[in-house]
Amino acid sequence: MSRFSALLLLGLAATATAQNPYISDAGAVRPVPPGYSPATGEAGGVLDVKPGGVDRRPTVAETPTPTTASSYTGGSGGYSLMTPPMNPYMYNPWGMRQDPMNGYLTGVASVTTATGQYWNQIEQARLVREESRRSSFETTKQQVELQRWYEAQKPKTQDLIDAAVRDDLERARRDPPPTEVWSGKSLNALMNNILKSPRPTSGPQIPLAEDVVRGLNLVDKSSRGDLSLAKDEGKIAWPESLQEEMFDGPRDRFTKMFGQAMGQVNAGEMPDFKLVREMRKDLKEMETRLEDQVEKISAGAYLSGRRVINQLKTQVAGLSDPAVVKSSRSWRNEVKTVADLVAQCQKGLSFGPSASPGDERAYTAAYYALRNYERDMAQLARR
Repeated sequence: MSRFSALLLLGLAATATAQNPYISDAGAVRPVPPGYSPATGEAGGVLDVKPGGVDRRPTVAETPTPTTASSYTGGSGGYSLMTPPMNPYMYNPWGMRQDPMNGYLTGVASVTTATGQYWNQIEQARLVREESRRSSFETTKQQVELQRWYEAQKPKTQDLIDAAVRDDLERARRDPPPTEVWSGKSLNALMNNILKSPRPTSGPQIPLAEDVVRGLNLVDKSSRGDLSLAKDEGKIAWPESLQEEMFDGPRDRFTKMFGQAMGQVNAGEMPDFKLVREMRKDLKEMETRLEDQVEKISAGAYLSGRRVINQLKTQVAGLSDPAVVKSSRSWRNEVKTVADLVAQCQKGLSFGPSASPGDERAYTAAYYALRNYERDMAQLARR
């Protein structure tokens, strides 16, 4: 309890005693009970009747001087209860006595300390920022190293190409599916490995029959056209789907013009350009009519007709290419053995797919002859 609270309670107690006096023999002051009416004596005093037959003596009430409790006066002087005014320059919260100059120096010291702490925190923040930057650079370096390692482990494009070539060669050396032989894929895989040899034509003498050479289709790698049907003098095996009545007009015109163009090729001449242009128009017309029948004919009939039309497109493209025309009439007369066939492929020719019915037998025979030639060449290279 504070000094002010204690003095206030004492003052209130004194005031209450002065208003309701009741004095006993022992000198104690008691308040008058509620409803009590004391008897009044001759002298005008109050008679106190005590219980139990005790002798009663009159008493005279005296009104003491009331004591007024001190109050808070406010202001910078503090409290007025026997407490001297507080001088802010004489005392501080730590109980140290100081004068105005000492307080000024203390404030300057506090400002200096706060300034030092501020710059210390600034420098610590700079160090943390630099550490963050250093960590960022280290992370970037590790990312670059990881990407470099990943690129080193990832196969290169040339590695994938070489792997595909090796796979095709191994597949061709073993018995591949007939479709890969008839499409020329297996023959080209063996031929490409033979051409990598320093002397590809120095292999064993393996003869090729005339009908086998006639059934082969060598195409120029630099051109999308070929003249595989030149060996049959322009004869075309039309499928059943293209022998319907709606195809009679364009089919008959194309057959006639194609025979004339192949005759010019076999005679060593380039086909007439107008003739080639009309053949393209007839093929376009047959293609449009075949597309109109796609929902009316079977899937097999549609695919056979589409295959022949696409094949004839390559034949027409070959008729307008002088290099294709020249190679189509010369290479068959020069091929007698597998070595001769290799020599023709050295000039830029490769195996195209079988074009005419019955050519599959010629491709199968040429495959086995070429596989034996490549195997002997590989054995000579290992010696």
